[in-house]
Amino acid sequence: MKSMNRREFLQALAGGALITGGVNLIYASMVEPNAVEIVEQEIALPGLQPGLFDLRIVQISDLHMGMFVSRAQLERVIDLVLAQKPALTLITGDYLTEGGDDVRALDDLSAVLGRLTAHAPVMSVLGNHDYGKNETALRAVLREQGIIILENAVLPFERGSDRIYIAGIGSISTGHQELKRVAGSTPRDAPAILMAHEPDMADYSAPSHKFSLQISGHSHGGQINLPLLGRPVLPWMGRKYPAGLYRVRDMWQYTNRGIGTVYLPMRYNCPPEITVFVLKGE
Repeated sequence: MKSMNRREFLQALAGGALITGGVNLIYASMVEPNAVEIVEQEIALPGLQPGLFDLRIVQISDLHMGMFVSRAQLERVIDLVLAQKPALTLITGDYLTEGGDDVRALDDLSAVLGRLTAHAPVMSVLGNHDYGKNETALRAVLREQGIIILENAVLPFERGSDRIYIAGIGSISTGHQELKRVAGSTPRDAPAILMAHEPDMADYSAPSHKFSLQISGHSHGGQINLPLLGRPVLPWMGRKYPAGLYRVRDMWQYTNRGIGTVYLPMRYNCPPEITVFVLKGE
């Protein structure tokens, strides 16, 4: 067998790198963005009343309709959410993509989101992409589909005589958050869950000692998560807690990787996510 000389070896190595890179590019752009992962997360909340033990709350985030996510993809996400049998669904913002196809996005949302509210209550906050020229139309769509927008507000969720509180704040990226007011209006007689689009708000919400859990999106988990190198691109207020579960003082912080993408329709080692929280008592 003829042995390779140095030039032939380097050519073969370069060819292999190109093939590997091409395969990874195809996977990152065509496979993983559609491979939605169901993540079940048990969360113990101090003071949770027994009637709410094993309550299932589903979180979705960052749909980013109007650019890279189609109505068919959204329908599949809703199918997966409903299959989890949530008692409550929470959506942590970025329904739209700034610069995307706004008309199609709003039509798709209007046509599909009502399936969630037909099954169980749905509460939501807006993300940084949702404010601006399409904000009024988006709010109208959400109201029409029965989705409660908790913008700097708090509401109880009750099962019989037992309750938890769900709070929501506006996006800090756009200057709409009023955390101090929300914390001040959140009662202490039951656990509270805070929806905050940007995860790094946990450094400000945890010191209030009003919330047992904050749930967020915004970061997309970075979309690209490279071995050894990690997540090279993360947004402001999404860098400290980019994906998964964290403990911030006496509060849990969970960051959902989102459904859609921005800038590039690619994900690598960072699949889209539907989170199922199963509540437990301490």
